[in-house]
Amino acid sequence: MKLSYSAVLALGTTTSANHLFVSSCGGNITTLSLTESNGTMSLESTFFNADCRPNPLCLTLNVGRGMLFCLDEGLTAPNGSLGSFTINRDGSLNHVKNETTISGPVTGVIYGNPAGRRAIGLAPYSGSSVSSYDLDGNGQFHLSQSFTYSLTLPGPDADGQDAPHPHEANLDPAGQYMLVPDLGADLVSAYGIDFNSLNLTELAPLKAPGGCGPRHAAFYNPTNVAG
Repeated sequence: MKLSYSAVLALGTTTSANHLFVSSCGGNITTLSLTESNGTMSLESTFFNADCRPNPLCLTLNVGRGMLFCLDEGLTAPNGSLGSFTINRDGSLNHVKNETTISGPVTGVIYGNPAGRRAIGLAPYSGSSVSSYDLDGNGQFHLSQSFTYSLTLPGPDADGQDAPHPHEANLDPAGQYMLVPDLGADLVSAYGIDFNSLNLTELAPLKAPGGCGPRHAAFYNPTNVAG
């Protein structure tokens, strides 16, 4: 199972609860309630939601808007899907919308103005693509852009480099760029973000050694360092 970010709701002075949202390729999004009372912790399943079937994989939480977005990888289907949910105070989810996506979306990241317009960027692994959806508020969204890639020749690793395979969508710490490691193409695709239109502009990729198969990226942002 893959664990999402957690949303925290205060329930009192001596008792508090953290709601954790967990996706499972078996078909459900589960809400887990982690409670603490007088120094004692407990964890229990409180709600189940099946509106991101058949294969919910990645959960992306929009904290300020009280929204949860779910990517269905579509392991046995020709396409995946993007779903949206509103989060209730008790941690239960209300399904808003599902829309078919390019096959195999495995991660999503929200970008844009936290107090204004926002979008979500997706990395469809088996679809050899990167796409973005404008978020219209209240869980509504629509496709904005899609970039599909191909290889002239397969990479050194025959098992995973038959085609481009975007593996993860990341934002830089300033939120100005989206980076997508591509396992199949041995590179990290880079996109500039226009904060007015929310459009992505392709930039020169970061190239990795042949057969490296980059999957994930992380930004090192040290504190107390000048420059």
